Amino acid sequence: MTSSLHNLMNGIRAQRGDFSLMLWTMVGRQKLLNGLNYPLWPWARRLASLYREVVLRDTKIVAVVGSMGKTTTTRAVSAVLGIPASRAVPGNSWSHIAWEMLAIEPWSSYGVLEVGIARRGDMPAYAALLRPDLCVVTSIGYAHHSSFGGPEGAAREKSPMAEAVPAGGTVVLNGDDTHAMAMASRTRAKVITYGFGEGNDIRASEIRLNWPRGMGILLHTQGHASWLDTRLWGRHMLYAPLAAMGVALSQGLPVAPAIAALEKLPPSPSRMELLPMENGSFILQDSFSCRQACMKAALSTLSSLPATRRTAVLGPVSEELGKRGPVYRGIGRQAALASSRLIFIGSRRCFRAVSVGATQNGMPREAVHHAGHSVLEAARILERDKLPGEVVLLKGPFQRRFERIPLLMAGTPVACDLHSCQVWHIDCAHCPRLLEGWKDGRRNIWLRRSDGQPDH
Repeated sequence: MTSSLHNLMNGIRAQRGDFSLMLWTMVGRQKLLNGLNYPLWPWARRLASLYREVVLRDTKIVAVVGSMGKTTTTRAVSAVLGIPASRAVPGNSWSHIAWEMLAIEPWSSYGVLEVGIARRGDMPAYAALLRPDLCVVTSIGYAHHSSFGGPEGAAREKSPMAEAVPAGGTVVLNGDDTHAMAMASRTRAKVITYGFGEGNDIRASEIRLNWPRGMGILLHTQGHASWLDTRLWGRHMLYAPLAAMGVALSQGLPVAPAIAALEKLPPSPSRMELLPMENGSFILQDSFSCRQACMKAALSTLSSLPATRRTAVLGPVSEELGKRGPVYRGIGRQAALASSRLIFIGSRRCFRAVSVGATQNGMPREAVHHAGHSVLEAARILERDKLPGEVVLLKGPFQRRFERIPLLMAGTPVACDLHSCQVWHIDCAHCPRLLEGWKDGRRNIWLRRSDGQPDH
């Protein structure tokens, strides 16, 4: 308890700057609460555990874990179970999980929680708190590579949630992911698999493009085939409705209402979200996460969309799996295959590597642009040469806040030109500093990187 109190006080002291300003501004309150997320965890965990044991003892808890696609999968599972898709709290670790547990209403038949980890040894405590009746595993990749040491390590760290499901429960696994499937041998529960492979219990055999509404899949469940027309974009995003159908199957829910619920589900904000612009062009906003696998999947999706021109606006990847030069030359080559114009936001060193990869793969030099570190400059480049019917992919890390680009292109005045923003739980459209920027010098109160390292 003394250690927990010490952590709490350190969390408060860590929020440097004008404390009264933090309490009286929306940005400050959000940053303060986020700073207390870990220090409050010991108390929040005890309270939520008691709530789970006493109040939610008859509520079935569904835990969604994995390296990618957790949020969209959580929303899809919520949709088929008849739960509002919006999340109660904007986080998936430590105290955020406890608050989300406490937000489940006592009479609820189900609760669906997304669980994320960033270091070794976190998952057993989350599993003990949730005591899940069902566990959904999305995919296992190179997220937090330095912490887990690759997909095998990530699978080991995430598997305690699947292991915590009792014999009468169900674990729903991505059958196309070998690391996720390794969890099948670690659980006592029934296993249901989903994916595009022939051997999956829930399977998609065909994909069709319903431009500009979304992508449809031919869904196979229990020997029956039916079309599911989603509002999602990208083959990788279609795993979410497949996982949700696996949950529906495990609970004996009829297929037709589940399909109807999934067809109404919009994309998660900033995750392959198609935004129409006034001149008939479209922005494919995918700037929540920017790992290399996500970058490749987004560019592959861009290449499949009908457009008068395809433009890729790219930022630095979140975790470089290898030396920087080859990584960014590879990104340039992928961009040249998917688009005819490229705008890069990031360091000149990374841009040079991207440019080399793109031009070596056939993209003209004049079609490769560097916006420096400025999102506003990237928007100006786009505005100078707009085409009706153009599709613009925005792919960069969350901190870069590419969401300012569609705001500018829709006519919203934007003065904020931060190169990196750490206000995690407020989108740009609702930020009080969007229109005036951060010229008063207070940006360093909240907006420095948590690890103190410069962005590349």
